[in-house]
Amino acid sequence: MRQPRIDYSDALDQALSELEGTIRERDRLNAEIVKLTNTVRMLSGMVKEDRERTRKLHALLGWASVAGPGLVDGVRVALKKAGDHGLTAIETRDALRNSGFDLSEFVNPLASVHTTLKRLAGQGEAAYGQERDGKPVYVWTDSYGGSWLSNLTSVIEDQRRDARIAAAEAKLSRKKN
Repeated sequence: MRQPRIDYSDALDQALSELEGTIRERDRLNAEIVKLTNTVRMLSGMVKEDRERTRKLHALLGWASVAGPGLVDGVRVALKKAGDHGLTAIETRDALRNSGFDLSEFVNPLASVHTTLKRLAGQGEAAYGQERDGKPVYVWTDSYGGSWLSNLTSVIEDQRRDARIAAAEAKLSRKKN
């Protein structure tokens, strides 16, 4: 008996569509995790903690920070939320802080945000909009410019770069202390 022929093109389109939906859901969940993490931190200072609650609090906050979005993902989400209005580097940094994104691991968060915005613009994920107060404005393009492989490579490189920057800045911070 002959095997049915598989249409790889349709299978790829379906997989890409599912991946896109899953990434969008992940972004929504990451934003919710940040909100809940902030709520837990705020409430934990107002409640007398017992040993079990303290253990659970530290474990979950640790998981939330490890599993949370990196700087590049945070900037992407901020730009997406800003829509056509776009954001300057300062507005992006402030949007990250307001959303609860932890910038404390960066020695100079504004410089890190600015570098990330320039990189996203260079990759075609963001574009320069009209200047505001003499500062460049970045607008999310929702573009997948380039091949899927170069985009995947960029995502992996972004995550590795974020980890290297955070490690270097943490080392520098420890030396200063």
